[in-house]
Amino acid sequence: YLTNADGTYVDGSFREGHNVFTNYGRAWLSNLIRWSLVGDLAAINDVQTTGDRLRWISVGSGSQEELVGVQRLVTPLSILTGPTVYLGALGTRSFPTNNAIRHVRAFSGTDFAHLGASVTVAEAGLFVDQDTGGGPALDVAIGTHPPVAYITLPPLTKLAAQTLTVTWEFRF
Repeated sequence: YLTNADGTYVDGSFREGHNVFTNYGRAWLSNLIRWSLVGDLAAINDVQTTGDRLRWISVGSGSQEELVGVQRLVTPLSILTGPTVYLGALGTRSFPTNNAIRHVRAFSGTDFAHLGASVTVAEAGLFVDQDTGGGPALDVAIGTHPPVAYITLPPLTKLAAQTLTVTWEFRF
């Protein structure tokens, strides 16, 4: 949804939908919950399969079918406050129930490289952190790092003075 500079809600800006967990996301989740090596119980030396965690969000103006084979955002927006051109930090986390996690990211007027007075948002994806020490080197524009989750929504026009708030909730 959008809010104006004074914090008031922009009528008609609420969008809601169900995302698709991509093939990449399904493999990541499988690796996340299993061990690469189950070690000695007394030594507590188990080895995890992956250390990657959800960390990044990207939004774009493109659109594609929400299928498990999604490899990239169609038209990612340039995020000025992110670690790379197209990624922004996922934002705050909360746990509204015992079986849910909610991520909230607010994009202010200075977060996007506005090409004119507005940008259109119609897609979003979540990405895991694959930082090997030199900072994230992910480029969602060329599909080198697929999203774990993806959603397409009816287009929403965000003016430079408005804040876009994206809430992404997983329920188990």
